[in-house]
Amino acid sequence: MVPRPLLDILSPEVKSLCAKTRFPYTCETSIAKLPETTIVPARQKDGLGVLTLAVDAVRAKIAEARKAAKELAADPRMDKTAINDCMAMYDDITTSYDTGMAALKRGDKATAATSFDAARTFVDTCDQGFLDRSAGLKPAIAGEEKMLAELSSNVLALNKYT
Repeated sequence: MVPRPLLDILSPEVKSLCAKTRFPYTCETSIAKLPETTIVPARQKDGLGVLTLAVDAVRAKIAEARKAAKELAADPRMDKTAINDCMAMYDDITTSYDTGMAALKRGDKATAATSFDAARTFVDTCDQGFLDRSAGLKPAIAGEEKMLAELSSNVLALNKYT
């Protein structure tokens, strides 16, 4: 749970755009937790700024997911292929967001949308790998994957308002 005062630092633009996503609470809390939200409030004033913050939130969650995956890799029962596949997917997700943000800066919304959709697909691919290869151990990373899925879904929705 994010403390209410932290959510109060969000601009009306962030709250309005997050309300249009499938996971509005996740959208708001993930942005509110970012250190740059309080340091650079100007990023909260338009759709592109809010989208950039949402992408930054995904990147922060990827760092947490990498850490969790590395811890799981130490479990001798864990299928290392599933872990390695997810680590590769995390790289692919990051690359997709880099490509999407660069496309937006060029004004190419179609490429951005495709890249953001690809990132969301990579999250599902990682999740499916655990289901296929590591029965019984999936709950150890399920929270990370669920949050990545929600954050990625929010980026797709926010992209419509840039």
